[in-house]
Amino acid sequence: RFMNMIIYDSYEFDKKLFAVTICEMVQWSIKFGVCSHSAVAFASYGVLMLTTFEDFGKGRDLATSALMLNERLSDSYNQSEVYLIAWAFLRPWTHLFSSCRKHLLSAYHVGLSVGDQGHATYNIHLYILMGWYAGEPLKKLEVDCRTRIQQMKELNHTRTMERALIAYQTILNLMGRSGKPGPCS
Repeated sequence: RFMNMIIYDSYEFDKKLFAVTICEMVQWSIKFGVCSHSAVAFASYGVLMLTTFEDFGKGRDLATSALMLNERLSDSYNQSEVYLIAWAFLRPWTHLFSSCRKHLLSAYHVGLSVGDQGHATYNIHLYILMGWYAGEPLKKLEVDCRTRIQQMKELNHTRTMERALIAYQTILNLMGRSGKPGPCS
């Protein structure tokens, strides 16, 4: 569980620590058997394969394995996190953004239902970004983004909300609806 908690910070701040953490988690799953965090480990190992070795096939295969393991374990608590890794970081390389988005939206709802608000809000933030990448109409994205930012604010998830505000400001700028195109409205 501790290793699972440091994955994201180690990815942002120390790629070597990220690699060691992921490898340890996978090794423990193989040596001692799978647990609820094993699906996160396998999905994260897919990210490692993708970012370090540019092995898109391995990333896709590990995403599939992680999703199947999460389903087999009936682990709804970690589902939001597994879906986040699989559908936001691995599957977009081999699947259409539109197909990835529906899974991120599902993961958002599952995360909220089990109290995993952190992964839920990050899923919905990436859901909005993928909508932009997929060419969704700006008006639809603006309404969705505004609504989701309010939810993030109510949930007190400021870190994800700040990231979403940047996307929101960009959408407003592209729509010509921002009097101040620099600072976030």
